[in-house]
Amino acid sequence: QCVKVRDLLLAEQGSDRDRLYNILEFLDGSEPINDDTVRWLKQGIRGHYGGEGYVLDVPDKEEAAFWHNLHVRYPQNAWLCFVAADAKVFINTEEALQLFFRAFELDLSLINKLEGGVWETIQDSEYGLRFDRLRLAKAKRDGTKEDWQELLEELLEKYGGDAEALKRLASLSGEA
Repeated sequence: QCVKVRDLLLAEQGSDRDRLYNILEFLDGSEPINDDTVRWLKQGIRGHYGGEGYVLDVPDKEEAAFWHNLHVRYPQNAWLCFVAADAKVFINTEEALQLFFRAFELDLSLINKLEGGVWETIQDSEYGLRFDRLRLAKAKRDGTKEDWQELLEELLEKYGGDAEALKRLASLSGEA
């Protein structure tokens, strides 16, 4: 699968748009997508999540549609969902944010892969508290007690004037 996708991605015949279409035609969802294939796609098309790539030159909307179609075909693949969200963030922010949270549900470690602009977009949205709660849950699960405590203190200060937010944060800390 990976070799075929690589060959389609690097094919010399046809336009870049044709290459995307041919990849979508091949990856039709009839069999699971493997991690190597996803890695190749990330690197070759969406460079900053796999190395400096961008083999193809297509408009942002077409690239976003490509990633979204792949995500729909492989809805349990966290990376495809995450990259679909990233490709869509400046086209349809609301839909992108929903996709990011779906990706986080599939793999919470993807929070660490967010880039600054997207991080700020989420923080400035109505999803800010939900995102901070995921960060806190991840810190509790994966970090040291000190890391978790430091983040909790930061968030308690951030939401100091919001009783509902404090209550929701406290429920994660076991202090409810």
